[in-house]
Amino acid sequence: MSNYYLRVEAVNLDNSIHDTYNISTIRGGSFMLFEAIKALEKDSSVCSSLAKVSEGASIGLYKLTAASNDKEAKRIKDDVLSFLHKEAPIATFVANYYDFDCEECCGDFSKGVKTLMAKNRWAQWQRPTIVMPEANSSERACTLDGVRPGCHGNGDENISSATLSRRDYGRALRNNLYEIILQDKTIDVKFTKDLEALSSDAQKGNLNGKMAFIYLDGNKFGSIRDKYCTSDTLLNKFDHVVQEELRATILRNILKEVEILDDFKTEFGEIRLETLLWGGDEIEWIVPAWLGWQVLEIFYSTNIAFEVSDKDQQAMAVPLTHACGIIFCNHSAPILQIRKIAHELVDCAKQEITSTPERHREGNFIQYLVLESFDMIEGSLESFTDNYYKDIPFSELLIHGDDISPLKNSFQILHTFFPRNKVFEIVAALKIAVKDARSAGNSVEEILKKVLKGLGDDREIVAQSIEQITKSNQNRWYLIADLWDFFKEVK
Repeated sequence: MSNYYLRVEAVNLDNSIHDTYNISTIRGGSFMLFEAIKALEKDSSVCSSLAKVSEGASIGLYKLTAASNDKEAKRIKDDVLSFLHKEAPIATFVANYYDFDCEECCGDFSKGVKTLMAKNRWAQWQRPTIVMPEANSSERACTLDGVRPGCHGNGDENISSATLSRRDYGRALRNNLYEIILQDKTIDVKFTKDLEALSSDAQKGNLNGKMAFIYLDGNKFGSIRDKYCTSDTLLNKFDHVVQEELRATILRNILKEVEILDDFKTEFGEIRLETLLWGGDEIEWIVPAWLGWQVLEIFYSTNIAFEVSDKDQQAMAVPLTHACGIIFCNHSAPILQIRKIAHELVDCAKQEITSTPERHREGNFIQYLVLESFDMIEGSLESFTDNYYKDIPFSELLIHGDDISPLKNSFQILHTFFPRNKVFEIVAALKIAVKDARSAGNSVEEILKKVLKGLGDDREIVAQSIEQITKSNQNRWYLIADLWDFFKEVK
């Protein structure tokens, strides 16, 4: 008896999503794939042959309920690929089927899934990295993606068919994106149309025009799937826990906060929140700089675990944790480069995770970066941080997800009582100490002692707030200096 499964996924995403700086086009490409995978469940021509096991942003795993041999499985695979190419012609899809009851697999679900993943990787290597554009006589490259023929428009703007379809789709999707994700037609919100509108507020002082790019990536989700999702039922359960119990809950909590806080809205009532990636293990958001920590506080306050049983049928809870990279920068910074750096920040955060976290605090790490100018980074991120922080280990500036609320409170106290110019004096003293540990200048201890002495009755609460942030590590005064403006109270 045969037991066929099919895995389908979009590949070479940099050439169908991240090949342009235009936000609507990025959004359109990302969610065109998201919607195409979801549409498989609804299309009568293919859905009767499939039973969903797991779905991500651009990946789906299905049991083939109408296949008893290779010929039938191949027909279904071809139908699925044909359907997806019609739904999202801008993307490269690969699909493969496999009989989990074959002699090599012997009904081992985990082995079958890994085999399908390997088959898809092999298929990816055999496909072009870009969907070939239609033949046309245009001699000009697309003004947005710079690669495909710009056959639509005239004058200064000539756009390729693939890019035009993504941009139009992204524009149309802008205001009903969360209705689609949450499958809730009662959601009625209007979002800003570009990053300038998202980040502009004259009342925010030097944060006016600045944004926070947030990238979140699940920790060891693949290892958790491999170890505990040993059947399609368990994998389906894991998928439900991630997408519904965790992701959907977080999104609803953010929308509740949007209703409460005026800082989420423009003067025209538009919401300052851009979603570039949703689904699977990853999320990408852009919010105003003054709301970066607010959004992460909401995210990390929702702690969900995957309830499973071990080999001895002992119940256990596996925490689902996330590493985060957050970059504060000008809204005009090149978005693709900012995105790349945010992913590198997550890689830095994940270096602190040696195994699957057993508690949320062991995995919910945040690595931040403040870029006053994109030109600050020349060369690699590592060389920049080594130079900027004077060889202080970048990992010493990590923030735990559950520390955001205490940090907010501590910064509020420092904003009230601690002179900001003294923060910069302390950082300058740290830089001198790196050059000469025996320096007799104003040491951190001396500066801090003088400031606290002048605070009178408020001395103790300020000292406690400093300890909450620095954790007895003088190097974390860099963190205080970096994030002074970004932990201000929102309303």
